Amino acid sequence: MSMNSMKMPLMAVTIGVLALFLAVATVACGRPAATSTPKPTVTPTLEPTATPVPAQFFLEILSPVNESVVQTASMEVKGRTVPDAVVSVNGRSVDVNASGDFSVALTLEDGPNPIEVIASDFQGHQESRVITVIYISQ
Repeated sequence: MSMNSMKMPLMAVTIGVLALFLAVATVACGRPAATSTPKPTVTPTLEPTATPVPAQFFLEILSPVNESVVQTASMEVKGRTVPDAVVSVNGRSVDVNASGDFSVALTLEDGPNPIEVIASDFQGHQESRVITVIYISQ
C-alpha cells in the first residue's frame, strides 16, 4: 500500500471527527447545531404614548342656584374647576380636590347675600362668578 492511498482514509476520518466535535461543542454551548433551522425572532411593537392635553380653564358653580331663596342661615357652595386651580369664596381660600371639585359652608345674613367665587391657576388664567342667595329668616 502506498503512502497516498493511506492518507485518503485518514483524512476522511479526521474530517469526520472534526465535524462531530464542532457539532457537539455547538450544542453544548447552547447554540443550535449548524443543521437546525433558525427560528424567527419576534420584536414587540410599542404603542405610542399619548401626550396629555391640558384641560381648558373653567369655573362652574354647581349649587346654590343664583337668586335662590332659602330659609336656613347656613348653606354649602359647591363648584368645579381644573384640579390645579386656586379657589376663593367671598375671599376665603377653599381646597380643590384631584377632580377639580370644591365646596365650602357659608353662614348667611337676612336678605340678599352676594357670593363671589374666584378661580385662578399658575398660568395666569382666572374666572369669577357672582351669585346672590336670599335668606329669609322665619
